[in-house]
Amino acid sequence: MADEKEFVLTREGKLELENELDTLKNVTRKEVSEKIKEARSFGDLSENAEYDEAKNEQAEVEARINEIEYMLKYARVIDDEEGVRTALSFMLTSEGFRVKTYESAQTFLVDDTPSEPGCIIADVRMPGMSGLELQLELKNRGSTIPILFLTGHGDMAAAVMALKRGAADFVAKPIEPEVLQSSVRNLVHWHCSLCRELNMRRKARERFNTLTPKEQEICRRIAAGALNKQTAIDLNISEQTVKTHRANLSKKLGLRSAIEIAEFLKMLDNIPNVIFPITAHRD
Repeated sequence: MADEKEFVLTREGKLELENELDTLKNVTRKEVSEKIKEARSFGDLSENAEYDEAKNEQAEVEARINEIEYMLKYARVIDDEEGVRTALSFMLTSEGFRVKTYESAQTFLVDDTPSEPGCIIADVRMPGMSGLELQLELKNRGSTIPILFLTGHGDMAAAVMALKRGAADFVAKPIEPEVLQSSVRNLVHWHCSLCRELNMRRKARERFNTLTPKEQEICRRIAAGALNKQTAIDLNISEQTVKTHRANLSKKLGLRSAIEIAEFLKMLDNIPNVIFPITAHRD
């Protein structure tokens, strides 16, 4: 992963990374998936060098995608004062952030792309919809985007209320660039990680749902350490039928061992961590 202090993304560099990310997601991923699919067709995966090589390549591709998505870090700034928006945008773009500014919460709700990882920097007090009202609206919409609130000298009560309602952090005015940058960096990194985890769980759930009810039951028994013979007795089926179901579910999931299946189900069933990484810059 690029060093946070040394990495500054230029316009040209940003375009190159976006093009690379697009190729990795829409071309390379498919090519590697085809390699894995072809390798699986040969049967036994335990001694399949082509399968292992393709899986390693897949891991490298996903690692590179994660790295680029982190470098293309994204911050939304919402403030009714143009001067504040300009200043905040400069503070963040100088650190390599992609920044989009909005003059009101209402405009943000209409124009923003909520599926894109990042964070929100919003003033607590704004005309029309306030920052606190925006926070409640996003919560009602099921948004996971962390919010960093900007507060004035007399807004500490509002800041505390925002934190109690689930805000990720707050920065007091006048804003210190290093404090803002540090907090935004932590929140963007956290949200990118959360989105990747949620996406992995979604894809895992889709794969699990391709199993028949019987295969799902046997899958969970495998993860629990049950032997084929005991599973056959418990389900009142033959041991050979259990082996057949096991082979089918292993092929569908792309998993070879009981340990891999157990880890897969653990990831599938675990609830992602949604605790925001509050930046430790309080006096």
